[in-house]
Amino acid sequence: MTTTAGTKKTTTSSTSEIADGLSIISLASPTATQEIDHACSTWGAFVLVDHGLDERLCDQVLDAAHEFFKLPYANKNKYNLQKYGAKWRGYMPLGGERSVHGIIQDAKEGLYLGDEHEASNARMGLPTFGTNVFPDQEVPQMRQLFLTYHEEMRTLGNRMMDVLSQALSLPSDDYLQQHITRHDPVILPRCFRYIPQEEATQSPTNTTEDPSEGDNKVDDENAIQWGIGRHSDYGLWTMILTDAPGLEFQHHKTKQWHAVPFVKSGIIMNVGDVLDRLTAGRYISSYHRARNHSTTDFRLSLPFFYDPAWDACMKTLPMTTTTSDSASLANEELDTSERAERWSHTKITCEFDGSVEYSEFLAKKVAKVFPDLVPESVWKNLSSTSEPSTRHALVVRTNPDAVISDRVQEEVRKFYHDHRARIKESHGLAHILAVLNHANKAIECHEPPLSPELAMQIRVAALLHDTDDHKYFPKHEHHENARMIMEKAEVLTESILPILEMIDLVSCSQNGNSVPASILEKEEYYRLIPRWSDRLEAVGAIGVVRCYQYNQELGRPLSSPSSPRAHTADQVWEFATPERFEAYQERGGTSDDMISHYYDKLLHVACPPIDLVRNAYLEDKAKESSKELVELCLRFGKTGTVDESYIQEVNAKLLAV
Repeated sequence: MTTTAGTKKTTTSSTSEIADGLSIISLASPTATQEIDHACSTWGAFVLVDHGLDERLCDQVLDAAHEFFKLPYANKNKYNLQKYGAKWRGYMPLGGERSVHGIIQDAKEGLYLGDEHEASNARMGLPTFGTNVFPDQEVPQMRQLFLTYHEEMRTLGNRMMDVLSQALSLPSDDYLQQHITRHDPVILPRCFRYIPQEEATQSPTNTTEDPSEGDNKVDDENAIQWGIGRHSDYGLWTMILTDAPGLEFQHHKTKQWHAVPFVKSGIIMNVGDVLDRLTAGRYISSYHRARNHSTTDFRLSLPFFYDPAWDACMKTLPMTTTTSDSASLANEELDTSERAERWSHTKITCEFDGSVEYSEFLAKKVAKVFPDLVPESVWKNLSSTSEPSTRHALVVRTNPDAVISDRVQEEVRKFYHDHRARIKESHGLAHILAVLNHANKAIECHEPPLSPELAMQIRVAALLHDTDDHKYFPKHEHHENARMIMEKAEVLTESILPILEMIDLVSCSQNGNSVPASILEKEEYYRLIPRWSDRLEAVGAIGVVRCYQYNQELGRPLSSPSSPRAHTADQVWEFATPERFEAYQERGGTSDDMISHYYDKLLHVACPPIDLVRNAYLEDKAKESSKELVELCLRFGKTGTVDESYIQEVNAKLLAV
């Protein structure tokens, strides 16, 4: 049975109908297996009819999708996928996906869906595992319609795996289900709505026009607005239901683009990158793109990504002979150079020798979406692909403590912007972010690893340690600014006191190098990370520049007759006595001039007691931190004047880095 594009009735035929290069294949045809094999090895795509899906159900699913997308943005955004963590479900706003290496915003919005996993599933918490997010209040019928539709699509996907197993002459007719999907495929259903075009245009099909991701060209011919730009699908097999034309495929050899014929309730099928590699290139994962041709109506597309099982080993399939002369010819004439060129445009880098599981592909794919679950230190060691996907433009935080850190950082940015006239540059946002950077690195290398909650408290303390600086807020006695920011960022009440205690430990003028007995007794040296991170920004090359900047901001002298003049490095340290440091603290943390400030404070904080630091990163940075301080002291000792040209030289090196 085949369906002619644009007609509603079906007719019987033993061969597939060719429309613009892509076949419309009836699954009821006695030659369906051979036709599908030929389509996969030439175009990598076709339209399937007589597939057994309930057409009324397809219509109801499309109607429910339209009803959801017609809701006001505020209603839809209640279900924003950023709220639902690792399960990767919910509403994706317009602009949430991008094409051309993440450069061009796709003209579509979407609803991300998936399998309904039980709470007892051992993989709950991993990317893609969880329950669905539906607008039950606004579109109550949507949940059951879509779940029923998903089960029918899964059944169709299972059936297609058996068809492909036969077409590839694999050892058994259910080989792909036994060894690749393992009767538990990862399914990633999506529902996209493409916005109308600003002007009615027809895309130039049957041409070699190529707005490719590979060469970063952007198609602006006839002001075409792509709902999704040129790409190939990442996984195993894709099945798509649409309600309007707009999808195009590019032939892998001629590079010509061809429109896919629209068939009501027809399912567009295409090969993914993984199946291309599993078949050693016999089946083609073709580039495709889509847009809405209408200037008034929205277009729906419901891709159903049917992928290998989470723990399936990626190994080239044991193909023997082919099932049709045409497919055999395609296999015999397989152009290995063309195949290599095609594969070079995907991100897959591993050998398909069974050593890599599909979970590595998924983890690498979603690394930029879920940085808490798949940090860079993890994905860089995964051999499946070269880099994470850049299509998904939204970051989904799965760690609530990381969310809090992000919110505090955003509020801190606003705070320093609002107070930019009061707070000097030397103590502004750049300094805060530098301290945060040190704190992050100290957290990463801490042994034993810190809990997410403690790491969040340290980061927040690093961000807030100067927000009530008495130089700029002399009347603040109770961390008024820090408390206000934490309230805005919704920091949990139980975390506020530990954060404020860490902030209190930072001030050098108040604490010196002293440490509360409670930290020593419990060996909670991590509570000092904000202190040592701040002090790294007071010493070394950056300390030389910041001290000079602050001195200039206050109009204080660079030196005075009482400033120590050392002629050797040993003399520098001899002048920096503990008594000077104590006197500095007793008078409230002030020095008469810049050089005296070096001896009063900076040289002391440059070398904190190692037994109090207990952190490899901070210890290594402290060892480097006195070089520039000592050098400037020696230059002053030799001439009696501060060498400002040396300070500018140090600053230039910092800027270059």
